[in-house]
Amino acid sequence: MGQTVYRPGVILSPEDLALLSQVKAAKKLAPDDSNRALLGDLLARELLKEGTAGRGAAKHATFSLSPEGTKALKPPKAPPKPRAPKTPPVTVAALESRLLARIDLLARALGVELGGSAQAGAPVERPAPVIAAEAFATAVHAAIRDADLAGRHGGLVPIPEVRKLVALRTGATREQFDLALLSLERDFRVDLKIANDPTRPDAAEGIRVQGRGLVYFALAK
Repeated sequence: MGQTVYRPGVILSPEDLALLSQVKAAKKLAPDDSNRALLGDLLARELLKEGTAGRGAAKHATFSLSPEGTKALKPPKAPPKPRAPKTPPVTVAALESRLLARIDLLARALGVELGGSAQAGAPVERPAPVIAAEAFATAVHAAIRDADLAGRHGGLVPIPEVRKLVALRTGATREQFDLALLSLERDFRVDLKIANDPTRPDAAEGIRVQGRGLVYFALAK
């Protein structure tokens, strides 16, 4: 005979199940020779409870479902379906990483190298142009002359004005301009003068030279 597990710890054979179902349908079942032994076994297993019916000589034993018997007839609940793992939310760091990867691919396609410190959304820095020394000297002298004429400085032209014109005409960075201007002075091709007031509001636009102070004016030779 096969056995069916209906609840943890409760094993029901087909005969057990059929008899319990019969007791449930009758509510109170009187034993007879065909089921007396099996009813006694179910009673011993606390799946039935015993009672009586009738009076006097007609009084007889009856069997009804116990709470455990009622539970045993209920099929077990189906195990819960395994939940699919939740997809982790997309974080700002993950989005930034993807964006940086795309920027890097685009930069490589354009032939531009990005440093490891590049941040998402930051402009792609183009390499500073290489300017020949003589071409730079010509650009500086022309810028001093033009700025002097435009501003009527009397020959002593503020370096920020010269730097602005040279940057517009050559694309030179501030660092390139400042280094080249000091080099031209060492070659005696320009004169550079310090500011009378090194704390002037626009002092940051001059060139700080150690041991000399704030170089702020240029004079062409």
